[in-house]
Amino acid sequence: MEKLKELFITKKDLGDDFVYAISANEILQEIVSTAQNINDAADFGVNVASVLERYGLIDKAVYEIIAGEI
Repeated sequence: MEKLKELFITKKDLGDDFVYAISANEILQEIVSTAQNINDAADFGVNVASVLERYGLIDKAVYEIIAGEI
């Protein structure tokens, strides 16, 4: 129970940083999952760019360049 209390204290103390850490973990999990399911390096790059664009980490124009849409 003490460990659980420590987690909540840590979560409270971190504030927005805790939310960003969870988001970063979700993004990394999605990228790792993509890596496990794709054999072609080009497809992997496009899928990673898609994930990053969806989370607002790269601009749509950057995604379009990587995906060969421009």
